[in-house]
Amino acid sequence: MRRTIKLHLTKNLFVATSIIISIAITTMHAAHGYFGIPVKGFFIACITLLICTAFFYNNIKILPKYFYMSLLLILCGVVGSAVSQSSFQLIQCVTLAAVFISVAINKRIICTNLCAKIIINLALVCLLCALVGYVYAFSGGEPLFSVLNEETALELPFYLTTFTNSVYGNTIRPAAFFDEPGALAMFSIMAAGVNEIYGGKKWMTILLIFLSSITFSLMAPIALLVFIIINHKFILKIENIKYIFITIIISIITYLINKDAIDFLLVDRLKIVDGAISGDNRMTQVYTFFSNINSQIFVNGSHALGLENGGGGVANPFTILYDSGFFVWIPYALLIFWLIYLSTKKGSNHQFPSLILALLLLQRPYIYSLYWSLFIAYYIIFLIERNSLCCPGVNSRK
Repeated sequence: MRRTIKLHLTKNLFVATSIIISIAITTMHAAHGYFGIPVKGFFIACITLLICTAFFYNNIKILPKYFYMSLLLILCGVVGSAVSQSSFQLIQCVTLAAVFISVAINKRIICTNLCAKIIINLALVCLLCALVGYVYAFSGGEPLFSVLNEETALELPFYLTTFTNSVYGNTIRPAAFFDEPGALAMFSIMAAGVNEIYGGKKWMTILLIFLSSITFSLMAPIALLVFIIINHKFILKIENIKYIFITIIISIITYLINKDAIDFLLVDRLKIVDGAISGDNRMTQVYTFFSNINSQIFVNGSHALGLENGGGGVANPFTILYDSGFFVWIPYALLIFWLIYLSTKKGSNHQFPSLILALLLLQRPYIYSLYWSLFIAYYIIFLIERNSLCCPGVNSRK
């Protein structure tokens, strides 16, 4: 009996680990370049693994709410392609629906504390690697080798434990195993959200967000501010004051040691110039979008019209609308509104995870991305399951 239970737990651990590592590696562009992994092939392999896992556990069933969500996605793709006379919209929506369903049918296996801990520990390892690489570069270390990012055709130098695409003298913006620092920040902040969803210790959430600042991404201080506002009662507890004091001291020392680089890479980007934050290129992209949009692009999308000049910007709330048209943009817009609504529910443990994902997706609308859609789908379904109390109970939090 004990051996059967042990084998079952071992099998669960193996399957959960393989699935979550697949989800994580799918987002890591640099790993694809280093190992020569074809992105589309690896993406298909991950989806196949999820479906095979469901067959293995005899768990091929999907709740009506997930079925209708997937049906809505496909319907938006059908209408979008019918209007634009292009298969692009349908392919996007069918691919995301396949991702969503493959994760949903495995929710009992992957919407667990075990999988959450794997994601959190992966993010922590990535951030520690980023920190070590940053110190190595700051101390005068040279890159050990470079990897070609096949998506951008640019070299990614590797500094001992981290890749980067941003080098300023001896200062780098580390990206760990991602292609750029903003991607690492997104992954680690989402991992912090996962920690909140499953009921992990709040100090782990703070640690993940605080360490994310090594990327010099504006989302790190924004995420920290959002967490403090939502969890101000926890932050202001007497027993936590000492940790706040230690964090402030570490921040001050770090700033004094590397003042010029931090001013250039982060502080100066927060300055207001002509009524906008100077380092916020998303607002510039939004202005570009409104100057380029017209009724044809709005309905059909620039891709169907053969316009590949990036007139809508690469990552802003209207990127999907510009590239793929209104009908494919509808699921994204509905998701943002739902996340914001969920974040307004007072007393909910999901206020921070919901709001921070909404903010991340406003900055990086990657729901249709072959890199990010698996992790985003996992996050959303995990959030739904815990919010509806469909998964095991929430741990005590300190």
